[in-house]
Amino acid sequence: MKNILIVDDDVDVLNLINVLLKEKYPKTLCALSANEAIAFLETQKGYFDLLITDYYMPNMNGIKLISTIKEREIAPPFIILLSGIDPYEPEIIAKLKMMTNLKFLNKTDLCKDLLKTIACFDKSKI
Repeated sequence: MKNILIVDDDVDVLNLINVLLKEKYPKTLCALSANEAIAFLETQKGYFDLLITDYYMPNMNGIKLISTIKEREIAPPFIILLSGIDPYEPEIIAKLKMMTNLKFLNKTDLCKDLLKTIACFDKSKI
């Protein structure tokens, strides 16, 4: 991973993820909303290798953000969806199964699992 876009409406979570990634992945950019993320992706098309986004955000949730950027063909090759929700809810499972190169991480396991998940994407050789 070279360039990572992080999206979360919670400034504390956004800062935590940024701090976790900065040493190994110094080219990270943060967005506080889905609309801000879309603007970054549109103006810097092809720049980002990974999108890390929260599920619950005001105005547009993470699934809608992912769907929108895929429709507009501005989605990075890899995506991590974060949330404190149960990933086994039927609605979430149905939507996630339709998307490739996407991993769901529960925020309670964030520190433990985030770097490990990105390392797996790294092995995919962008």
